[in-house]
Amino acid sequence: AATPLCPAICKAADNSEWPCRYYSNNCVVSPTESSHRGTDLVDINVAAINPYSGGLGDLMTMVEPSIAQATQDIENSNLLPGYRLKVHLVDSKCSVSDATFATQATCSTGPQKHI
Repeated sequence: AATPLCPAICKAADNSEWPCRYYSNNCVVSPTESSHRGTDLVDINVAAINPYSGGLGDLMTMVEPSIAQATQDIENSNLLPGYRLKVHLVDSKCSVSDATFATQATCSTGPQKHI
C-alpha cells in the first residue's frame, strides 16, 4: 500500500493536536455509496493538495468537512453518471518545494489522479 500523503496527527495554530480524519483511510475521502448509481462505477480520483502543516497548517483540517460534503453531494446527485468521485488529500506543508514533491508523489503512486 502507498504511504499516506497526509499526516497522522493534525496540529492547529494553537498547537492543539488530534488524529487526522482520513489518515487511516490512506488520506482518501470516499462518499457513502448511493444505491441509485449502480455497482459498475469508474472512480474519478482527484488530488487536493493543501497545507496540513507550515504557516497555514490547519487550513486543510478546516476544509476537510466541506470536501467530504461536496463529494457526498455529487454521489447523491445525478452528476457524473457512471462515475464515483474520490478525493486524495495531500499535505503541501505550505511550501513550494514540498507542494511540488507532494504533487509528484501523489501522481506517481496509487491510481491515476486529476489535480
